[in-house]
Amino acid sequence: MKISGLFYIIAAVLSDVMCVVVAVDYMNLIWGGKYEGYSTPPSAAFILCIPFLIVIIVCVVLGIYFGRRQRA
Repeated sequence: MKISGLFYIIAAVLSDVMCVVVAVDYMNLIWGGKYEGYSTPPSAAFILCIPFLIVIIVCVVLGIYFGRRQRA
C-alpha cells in the first residue's frame, strides 16, 4: 500500500468519525436543553468540527504530497 493511500483512508475515516461526534453532541445538547436546562444552543456542537477539519485537511495535503513524490 502506498503511503498516500493511507493518508486518504485516514482522512475518510476521520470525516465519518467527525459526523458521528458532532451528531451525538448535537443530540445531547438538544435533549439536555429540553430536560436538563442546558443554556448552550445545540449549534455549539458544530465547533467540534474545527479540529477534525484541520486534521482531515492535513491528511489530504500529505496524501497529495506523497502521491506526487512517489510518481516522480
